[in-house]
Amino acid sequence: MGKAEASRSAPSGENADRPAGKTGGKFGKFNEDGKKTAELVDLYRIEIAYQIQKNWAFSEQLGGGQKNLEAYLAFKVMPNGEIKDIWFDKRSGNSYFDESVKKAIMKSNPVRAHPPGVKKPFVDVGLRFTPEGIK
Repeated sequence: MGKAEASRSAPSGENADRPAGKTGGKFGKFNEDGKKTAELVDLYRIEIAYQIQKNWAFSEQLGGGQKNLEAYLAFKVMPNGEIKDIWFDKRSGNSYFDESVKKAIMKSNPVRAHPPGVKKPFVDVGLRFTPEGIK
Protein backbone atom coordinates (compact mmCIF):
# COMPACT_ATOMS: atom_id res chain seq x y z
CA MET A 1 0.00 0.00 0.00
CA GLY A 2 1.24 3.53 -0.62
CA LYS A 3 0.42 7.15 -1.22
CA ALA A 4 -2.49 8.73 -3.08
CA GLU A 5 -2.80 11.55 -5.58
CA ALA A 6 -5.71 12.18 -7.89
CA SER A 7 -5.25 13.42 -11.42
CA ARG A 8 -6.58 16.82 -12.30
CA SER A 9 -8.01 18.43 -15.37
CA ALA A 10 -7.80 22.16 -15.97
CA PRO A 11 -11.07 24.08 -16.17
CA SER A 12 -11.78 25.80 -19.43
CA GLY A 13 -12.93 29.39 -19.66
CA GLU A 14 -14.63 29.48 -16.28
CA ASN A 15 -13.26 32.88 -15.16
CA ALA A 16 -15.78 34.69 -17.34
CA ASP A 17 -18.52 33.64 -14.91
CA ARG A 18 -16.80 35.12 -11.83
CA PRO A 19 -19.04 37.62 -10.03
CA ALA A 20 -17.99 41.27 -10.12
CA GLY A 21 -15.93 42.34 -7.14
CA LYS A 22 -14.47 38.88 -6.49
CA THR A 23 -10.75 38.43 -7.00
CA GLY A 24 -8.50 35.42 -6.83
CA GLY A 25 -6.59 32.84 -8.85
CA LYS A 26 -6.69 32.14 -12.53
CA PHE A 27 -9.02 29.13 -12.62
CA GLY A 28 -12.48 28.29 -11.43
CA LYS A 29 -15.76 29.93 -10.65
CA PHE A 30 -16.30 31.37 -7.22
CA ASN A 31 -19.20 30.01 -5.24
CA GLU A 32 -21.09 31.91 -2.57
CA ASP A 33 -18.37 31.18 0.00
CA GLY A 34 -15.64 32.66 -2.19
CA LYS A 35 -13.94 29.29 -2.73
CA LYS A 36 -13.03 28.37 -6.24
CA THR A 37 -14.94 25.44 -7.72
CA ALA A 38 -11.77 24.05 -9.28
CA GLU A 39 -10.07 23.94 -5.87
CA LEU A 40 -13.07 22.17 -4.35
CA VAL A 41 -13.05 19.56 -7.11
CA ASP A 42 -9.29 19.02 -6.78
CA LEU A 43 -9.56 18.54 -3.01
CA TYR A 44 -12.50 16.19 -3.54
CA ARG A 45 -10.44 14.10 -5.99
CA ILE A 46 -7.62 13.83 -3.46
CA GLU A 47 -10.10 12.72 -0.79
CA ILE A 48 -11.47 10.04 -3.13
CA ALA A 49 -7.96 8.79 -3.96
CA TYR A 50 -7.19 8.55 -0.24
CA GLN A 51 -10.38 6.53 0.39
CA ILE A 52 -9.54 4.13 -2.45
CA GLN A 53 -5.95 3.80 -1.22
CA LYS A 54 -7.26 2.71 2.21
CA ASN A 55 -9.35 0.00 0.52
CA TRP A 56 -6.59 -1.29 -1.76
CA ALA A 57 -4.98 -4.59 -0.83
CA PHE A 58 -2.07 -5.60 -3.06
CA SER A 59 0.76 -7.98 -2.31
CA GLU A 60 3.85 -7.54 -4.46
CA GLN A 61 4.70 -11.15 -3.71
CA LEU A 62 1.37 -12.39 -5.11
CA GLY A 63 1.79 -9.99 -8.04
CA GLY A 64 4.96 -11.78 -9.10
CA GLY A 65 7.32 -9.25 -7.51
CA GLN A 66 7.13 -7.00 -10.55
CA LYS A 67 8.08 -3.40 -9.67
CA ASN A 68 7.22 -1.79 -13.02
CA LEU A 69 3.47 -2.45 -12.90
CA GLU A 70 1.27 0.52 -13.72
CA ALA A 71 -2.47 0.76 -14.35
CA TYR A 72 -4.52 3.85 -15.17
CA LEU A 73 -8.20 3.85 -14.22
CA ALA A 74 -10.86 6.49 -14.54
CA PHE A 75 -14.43 6.76 -13.33
CA LYS A 76 -17.24 9.19 -12.69
CA VAL A 77 -18.48 10.21 -9.25
CA MET A 78 -22.12 11.25 -9.19
CA PRO A 79 -23.37 14.04 -6.87
CA ASN A 80 -24.54 11.45 -4.29
CA GLY A 81 -21.04 9.85 -4.21
CA GLU A 82 -21.90 6.84 -6.36
CA ILE A 83 -18.99 5.66 -8.53
CA LYS A 84 -20.02 4.84 -12.10
CA ASP A 85 -18.42 3.96 -15.44
CA ILE A 86 -15.11 2.52 -14.23
CA TRP A 87 -12.70 1.97 -17.11
CA PHE A 88 -9.04 1.20 -17.66
CA ASP A 89 -7.11 3.75 -19.68
CA LYS A 90 -4.14 1.37 -19.42
CA ARG A 91 -3.85 -2.10 -17.92
CA SER A 92 -0.67 -3.24 -16.20
CA GLY A 93 -0.42 -6.58 -17.99
CA ASN A 94 -0.73 -8.38 -14.63
CA SER A 95 -4.27 -9.62 -14.09
CA TYR A 96 -3.83 -9.91 -10.30
CA PHE A 97 -2.69 -6.28 -10.06
CA ASP A 98 -5.45 -5.01 -12.36
CA GLU A 99 -8.15 -6.92 -10.48
CA SER A 100 -6.92 -5.59 -7.11
CA VAL A 101 -7.13 -2.04 -8.47
CA LYS A 102 -10.70 -2.45 -9.70
CA LYS A 103 -11.77 -4.14 -6.44
CA ALA A 104 -10.41 -1.20 -4.42
CA ILE A 105 -12.58 1.21 -6.39
CA MET A 106 -15.68 -0.99 -6.12
CA LYS A 107 -15.10 -1.49 -2.38
CA SER A 108 -14.90 2.31 -1.94
CA ASN A 109 -18.29 2.84 -3.63
CA PRO A 110 -19.99 5.08 -2.65
CA VAL A 111 -17.60 7.83 -1.61
CA ARG A 112 -18.68 11.03 0.11
CA ALA A 113 -21.21 13.11 -1.84
CA HIS A 114 -19.98 16.12 -3.80
CA PRO A 115 -19.01 18.97 -1.47
CA PRO A 116 -21.27 22.03 -1.28
CA GLY A 117 -20.36 24.43 -4.08
CA VAL A 118 -19.70 21.71 -6.69
CA LYS A 119 -22.61 21.93 -9.09
CA LYS A 120 -21.57 19.36 -11.69
CA PRO A 121 -23.52 16.36 -12.98
CA PHE A 122 -20.43 14.23 -12.15
CA VAL A 123 -16.75 14.57 -11.29
CA ASP A 124 -14.22 12.67 -13.42
CA VAL A 125 -11.44 11.01 -11.45
CA GLY A 126 -8.34 9.42 -12.96
CA LEU A 127 -5.83 7.45 -10.89
CA ARG A 128 -2.47 5.83 -11.65
CA PHE A 129 -1.78 2.73 -9.60
CA THR A 130 1.73 1.37 -9.05
CA PRO A 131 2.97 -1.27 -6.57
CA GLU A 132 4.05 1.64 -4.33
CA GLY A 133 0.53 3.08 -4.27
CA ILE A 134 -1.73 5.51 -6.08
CA LYS A 135 -0.01 8.39 -7.85
